[in-house]
Amino acid sequence: MRLSRFVFALLCLFSLRSTFTVYSQEAAPNLIPLEGIVVNKQTGEAVIAASVRVRGSNRGTYTDKNGKFRLPLAKGSHTALIRSLGYEALEITFSAEEGAPPLRVELVPASVKLGAVDVVAEVSAAEIVRRAIANKDANRAKIRSSSGLVYSKTGLEIVVPKMLSLLMNKEQQANLDKMKSAQLETFSRVEKQYSPSVFTRKTIMQRRQTANIPAQANTLVMDEFVDFTDAAMNVNGTRLVTPLGASALDSYAYTMLDRKQLGDRTVYVIGFKPRAEVFPGFEGAVQIIEGNYAIVQISATPTKATAIRYVDELSFFQKFERFNNKNGAGEEAEAWLPTLLEANYGVNVEFVSGLAGVGIKLKTRSIVSELEVNPVLPASFLPAKLSSKTDAKQGVQSAARPSRSQSVSVRMGGGDGGGGRSIKPAPAKISSTTATQSTASGVSITSENETSITAVSTGADSVQSGFWETNALTELTVEEKETYRRVDSVVKAAPPDTSKPSPSRVSPFPFLEFRLATNAVVGVLLPVLDLTRTSDWLYGASVQLQWEAPAEEDTFTAVLLASGLMNVPYNKFFGSVALRLDVVRTEQATLSLAGEIFSSMTSLQNRRLLGERFTQLPLGAIFHQHFLDFYRQEGFGASVLANVGKFDAALGVKQYAIINLPTILPNERANIPAQAGTYRLLQAEASWNLPPSNNLFAFTSFVDDPQTSIGGRIVGRVGQDLNAFSPFGSVEGHVEFLQPTFYTGYAPMFLRLSVNAGYASANAPLHEQFIAFRRLAILGRTTDFATIPLNGIAGTEYISFHLEHNCSDMLWRLVGLPTWKGRGLDFVLLAQTGKYNQRNSSVLPAQRAGEYGEQAFAPSSDWHWEVGVGIARIPSFFSDFLNFRVDLLWGLGANTLPGNNFGFSVTCSVPF
Repeated sequence: MRLSRFVFALLCLFSLRSTFTVYSQEAAPNLIPLEGIVVNKQTGEAVIAASVRVRGSNRGTYTDKNGKFRLPLAKGSHTALIRSLGYEALEITFSAEEGAPPLRVELVPASVKLGAVDVVAEVSAAEIVRRAIANKDANRAKIRSSSGLVYSKTGLEIVVPKMLSLLMNKEQQANLDKMKSAQLETFSRVEKQYSPSVFTRKTIMQRRQTANIPAQANTLVMDEFVDFTDAAMNVNGTRLVTPLGASALDSYAYTMLDRKQLGDRTVYVIGFKPRAEVFPGFEGAVQIIEGNYAIVQISATPTKATAIRYVDELSFFQKFERFNNKNGAGEEAEAWLPTLLEANYGVNVEFVSGLAGVGIKLKTRSIVSELEVNPVLPASFLPAKLSSKTDAKQGVQSAARPSRSQSVSVRMGGGDGGGGRSIKPAPAKISSTTATQSTASGVSITSENETSITAVSTGADSVQSGFWETNALTELTVEEKETYRRVDSVVKAAPPDTSKPSPSRVSPFPFLEFRLATNAVVGVLLPVLDLTRTSDWLYGASVQLQWEAPAEEDTFTAVLLASGLMNVPYNKFFGSVALRLDVVRTEQATLSLAGEIFSSMTSLQNRRLLGERFTQLPLGAIFHQHFLDFYRQEGFGASVLANVGKFDAALGVKQYAIINLPTILPNERANIPAQAGTYRLLQAEASWNLPPSNNLFAFTSFVDDPQTSIGGRIVGRVGQDLNAFSPFGSVEGHVEFLQPTFYTGYAPMFLRLSVNAGYASANAPLHEQFIAFRRLAILGRTTDFATIPLNGIAGTEYISFHLEHNCSDMLWRLVGLPTWKGRGLDFVLLAQTGKYNQRNSSVLPAQRAGEYGEQAFAPSSDWHWEVGVGIARIPSFFSDFLNFRVDLLWGLGANTLPGNNFGFSVTCSVPF
């Protein structure tokens, strides 16, 4: 993947759902940009976020941080209403003319007049919030549909360490320089119905962006502002209770900061912050108007004690405007809708501290103009496939509006952290239609699903600079002008160079990446170092070549993986070549064909899964030279691999020969030999909702947002010893269950249970039987045992259970121990047991003891038990992507290691 695509994907991932809408291009030549400034008459200070609305229309804007405003108007006389909380509203009449000087508007501070309800006894801040929570559904029900225009401006800045840029090739450095900053501006029209079902039609009317952002990628048309009345908000795995959510009164402390006047009504200014710093939350101020207790203004940012992975800056500011409309009974109803959003994001990811990483700063401002509340939407608003359903539910209009879906999504994981949802309509789905579709109405559909349509007007990219100079609702800052100047605006942008296709692939080792002939073929060269008891040190390299056909949706990919290893003193050479072809590759499914020829070192303890050659770790045997028993395997194979969503399946056949090698490295025991011969094997496997296996090694994952889930895998093998003409077979299954148990605000505590079982024919050769894996001390899988003899327990049938409960870092933070980036260490409780039965007593050609250790491939005399504790989320301090986990386990029962019932392992954790 090119850096520009990678960065834009991050932009989409961390961007707000804000409402974009649009001015008509044809109206631009007749408008004059009115500019002015609003100040406090007594102090001369700028009035920030003051509303400027033209009488007789819903057209308006807001002042910026300097008190300045910009509003396109038709030439001639106009009357505008300027108001801000705490000031007397001011109505002025002026003439919009070419070359007219900026207006200076002076607002007079207003004295507070308590409403009749609150004159007798002053209400508390908590009581005001309680009333706002109690009235939120009634306030929402007043909005049945809406239509409006929104101007939105988003700025992006990227920072990477200088050392990382030195490791890039020239093309990567050039792309990085182009993407250091970007600017996007959009005018769109958004029409939305809220009942009987939620559906939104979005049309981008005009857009411009710096030349480093493709025009077709500028489709960030979102239909919601941040809703601080929802129960909770998930931000990249951190669950924050919202200050006006259903459980807010239990989570927040409220303080009455001020009272301000808005017309003849009082607005309460209430500060909020979490009651306990151990729980994540927001701090800021909300302004609530008396009467219907609707939100008028809110500013919020996570507290300093709140830790959000990768996010080091996050702030929101929203203003609401009053609209009078008829309710379901035909009575006047007052509705408050969000019309201004300002948000800032700071994302910083350090792959290697100070050496490799990326920082992204996002700043966005959206202004809703010409907003209509409860308009009668046209019959063509809904697609034909949905209009019949709507007609059956009393059409577009309805008397009530259900609660809205959460309106911000700044996260890598799924779910809402559990228990944090208000009553919502059917949630919006990620767009599955990405190809542009032309329509007769002069727009092109860029995405469509059951809840929304996003379209781009034919003239959206007409690059008329005069349109933006006239219609932009906020003036470009000096930094924004510099961004346009440096990377070239869309007016001057040259057509992109499409002569060299480039695969959408990112190499984890960019300094080892090379390209062949064109950018379409990318290769990665990695050194490989291995060590086994039958080969001593092996030196070599692996080469992976990937070619990806350029296509809109379906992409054909070919991956060639070749490796070679040698030990010259012992005259030992090993190598393999594997090829995978992704013949079908869409967003929904992948179908691959794979084949391989190999002469490689294999162990009796190898987890035999199809496709593992493309995922197994290099440098593996360095950590387990005394754990595994090796033999040489030579042969060829082919397989078919399929993936549909969370479902994976594979079918493969291979023929191979087993060659036992003498032990070279002296150690405490000899190498257990495999059953030499030539074999043919047919294997089928299927899994659902499980991560790929990684052989004997494991990187555990951050579980920042665990959801209730269950997954499993089943593997069946049928084979034949071609020398003895003896058939054999086996079946093995794995089920994993995960259940959150207690919500902490961060990763909830959770219970994980896995069950494994297998059954093989009595005559199955040694390398096809089941073994109780001894956990490796370094990078060992957390579902393996830590206190059993090496290769001691095995059989033709088995069952095992592995249970862990992660108690998160709640205890660590409650005690007040030092944290790293706001988080402490997780405490994990562990328990596991297993039993193996051997129906073939002659699986080894020699004695089970002495030469092969205390015991070898013997059945378990009873259930083997292990209990212990784990410490997880141990920071590496040099990378945001790498944590550690240490497990301490004690064995119980007759199968425990003689004289030593204690075992441990150190595992790395990564956020994927």
